[in-house]
Amino acid sequence: GSWGALLPKELSVLGRTGGQTSALWVVLAALFAWIGDKRAAWLYCCNVPIFSISFSLNSLDVDARCRWDDWLAVTPMEPWKIVLSKYAFTGEVLLLLSVCGVLAGRLTASMELEAVLVWPAAVLTVLMTGTNFPLVYRLGRLKGTLLSVAVWLSLLLLAMAGDGSAYRWVRDASLPERAGVGLLLAAWTAGSLWLSVRFYDRRRRGLYG
Repeated sequence: GSWGALLPKELSVLGRTGGQTSALWVVLAALFAWIGDKRAAWLYCCNVPIFSISFSLNSLDVDARCRWDDWLAVTPMEPWKIVLSKYAFTGEVLLLLSVCGVLAGRLTASMELEAVLVWPAAVLTVLMTGTNFPLVYRLGRLKGTLLSVAVWLSLLLLAMAGDGSAYRWVRDASLPERAGVGLLLAAWTAGSLWLSVRFYDRRRRGLYG
């Protein structure tokens, strides 16, 4: 079967709280836009991947409670398709947050918010997603998430303590620079997906306890 066939199940998880989360995100994004300084931009940039990944982790929790992986193990669905659906779901949530963020930016007439949304927040989400999934599939949800958050939180705090040059470079990158970063992110995601599939398959066979 196609990995896309798994997305309706993922969207049903989002549908349970999607409306409330979307409304909350519009309010938060509007607040960040109203504050309007560098640190507010960083906070917005940090919260996009956190919201995106939290939905994926919630999906993994639902899978564990419903023994979803046990059911998939007796179907022809290959492990890479199962794992890819999780990555795709994170991308869908990112798209939803992006739409809400643009709406909030329009409501507050904040072009800065839209600039933060379109590129730096998406870049950070891809980087954090590429770190989080392999760690979760290898170490388990709690340990993997804590380690991923600790690594990226430390890096973000260091960036926030600086002069903001890293953020401004990502935000103001030229089209060729963004294309280069996009290629690097594609390679990062491909490597992350390969590791996640390997760890998922081993975990499903009971090799990690």
